[in-house]
Amino acid sequence: QAEPDTEFSTVKVPNPEERDAFELALKYAEENRAELVLATDPDADRLGVLVRDNDGHYQGLTGNQLGVVLLYYLLSQHQRRGTLPQDGVVMKSIASTDLADVIAADFGVKLTNVLVGFKYIGEQIKLMEDQGSGTFLFGFEESNGYLAGTYARDKDAVQAAALTAEAALYYKETESKTLLDVLRHIFDTYGYYLDEQVAMSFPGLEGKEKMERIMADLRGQQKTDIGGIPLEVMEDYLTGKGVKLPEGEEYSLTLPQANVLRFGFQGGGYVMARPSGTEPKIRFYFCVRGETEQEAKAALEKVKSEF
Repeated sequence: QAEPDTEFSTVKVPNPEERDAFELALKYAEENRAELVLATDPDADRLGVLVRDNDGHYQGLTGNQLGVVLLYYLLSQHQRRGTLPQDGVVMKSIASTDLADVIAADFGVKLTNVLVGFKYIGEQIKLMEDQGSGTFLFGFEESNGYLAGTYARDKDAVQAAALTAEAALYYKETESKTLLDVLRHIFDTYGYYLDEQVAMSFPGLEGKEKMERIMADLRGQQKTDIGGIPLEVMEDYLTGKGVKLPEGEEYSLTLPQANVLRFGFQGGGYVMARPSGTEPKIRFYFCVRGETEQEAKAALEKVKSEF
């Protein structure tokens, strides 16, 4: 994989979100007992990471997990050095984990949610610059895109790889921790957030009509809980309206119009439905919170089953 190859013949799909893309790198890492394995996609905008655990196995970090580790590292370092700006801002997509909201709040930093697509983070950076207010610190999406600083307006896996390596070295040298240990510390501190995406395909004209019926049916449901977890809000980005539950009070959404439905749980987490704009698919995003991993796993299965 080190040699240019326009066919990418060493992998099935050159996607760092897929563990198969790490096959050769993982073999090399095992031979050399590497502690960290990094992979980008061909245009180097998305980053995938594997971390060696205490048993010598390599565990992958999801896009959300790496996002919160990098966020926690950046904010804690700024705080330690006394360089955390009072008008600091972090950003993520509405499809990314709610754990980031909790971390940002703990550090007293504003978090801005945007629609899916890193361009919306870039737009917000430009808007802050034009208005002369706000200091952008970090942005990420659950699909393995990251950006720290304002030198670019899109996700950058080269910088994210360097930042990940820096964080791994810092925690190893100062706290004798791996990035997996840091993630566990984050969960112990803020709660265990478990995230999953399920994509369902609906090919052809019939599929398109079925997708429309599914979204219409979801909009028509009067849910107050999903899987036994009480709902706090239901937000419809197509109509630009949100509803506070259970009282039914409406409020206006500020993000651009999009065919997206998001059900927010009390205490954090959500379920979201978003038809793809390029494929005949509906993507369902799940984010649940538990005090333990087992509790979160059980809640996730219950939510998925009911939804």
